[in-house]
Amino acid sequence: QPAPHEVRELQRLLARLEAVQQMSVQEQNRAYEAEGEALESVDRTLAHLKAEEEKLRKRIREHIDQHPHLREQHALLTSIPGVGEQVSSHFMAWLRPERFDDARQAVAFVGLSPRHRQSGDSVRGKTRLSKVGHACLRKILYLPAMSAIRDNSAAKASGKAGKVVIGAVMRKMIHWMFGVLKSGQPFDPKLALAK
Repeated sequence: QPAPHEVRELQRLLARLEAVQQMSVQEQNRAYEAEGEALESVDRTLAHLKAEEEKLRKRIREHIDQHPHLREQHALLTSIPGVGEQVSSHFMAWLRPERFDDARQAVAFVGLSPRHRQSGDSVRGKTRLSKVGHACLRKILYLPAMSAIRDNSAAKASGKAGKVVIGAVMRKMIHWMFGVLKSGQPFDPKLALAK
């Protein structure tokens, strides 16, 4: 089922923002080797790209605010500790609940499902993330997951360490975001802890 017009426009704006950010990284890399007029050119380009990035961020905020449905979803999503403007807008663009039967399908779409490595009948490697999915969504969830581990009591994952915890919390965050949009209710850490 095609996404509504306002969601498709949000997708286009986010894709353009990502492209501008990538161009900015490329120019920053060029600055290391540039000198004289070449460096001045890089600096001018970086200034232009930064201004364009700010315009796009502002336009994304305005777009969400202009559509009541997106505005309501944004308020629900940002009720989750660790979910800010960037995560919320990407979730609304790509992980709308109507696209998936359940949150597990959304987790698989992002590439966060655990993948068991096995050779023959007995030799088993470490469980890793599948990473077959939307790489941009995985990237933008990483730092918010670290923030959630610090600030959100429902994000604590006992008995796990390092990147395993971060992967688990990224999965939890998708379940929570799916949950608040399905229920229409803000995030409740007590309910999240009970699950």
